[in-house]
Amino acid sequence: MMDMSDTKQAKLPANSIRICFRERRPECFQGWICGVACKDVVEFYDAADLIIKIDSVYNRIGHPQPHQILRSFGETDEPCAYCGQPERYHTDEEIKAMHGEEGTFEMLMLTRHSAEWQGMLTCMESGKRGKFATTLECIRLLNEGLRSDCHG
Repeated sequence: MMDMSDTKQAKLPANSIRICFRERRPECFQGWICGVACKDVVEFYDAADLIIKIDSVYNRIGHPQPHQILRSFGETDEPCAYCGQPERYHTDEEIKAMHGEEGTFEMLMLTRHSAEWQGMLTCMESGKRGKFATTLECIRLLNEGLRSDCHG
């Protein structure tokens, strides 16, 4: 992760979500997700659950749209159609006030191509920012941030 200038004053885009951690051990990856275009706070209980919940949140927001629809044999949330201007349920101030006890990240999802994520993560405590081109890289950046100075 590289150090970047302060981005806390910029208006939060709809394709940005906040990831708040309440526990930060390697075997325990718990917290919640929220965002201006995310109607409800979404809890997650481990890294695999976080991945599923983030995809589900972006499917409901409709931006960025998944590049392909994956087949599933279980019950899943149907992705909605692309939405260029997703509905905003919360103010920027409401989302910026949300913080996890063990770390807070702002995730900006730019694309979801080939069932992978591409975007940027910013650690809200340290201001460090990193780019990711895959879901695994995103989880690695979250782990690195949680191990370093990115926690409360």
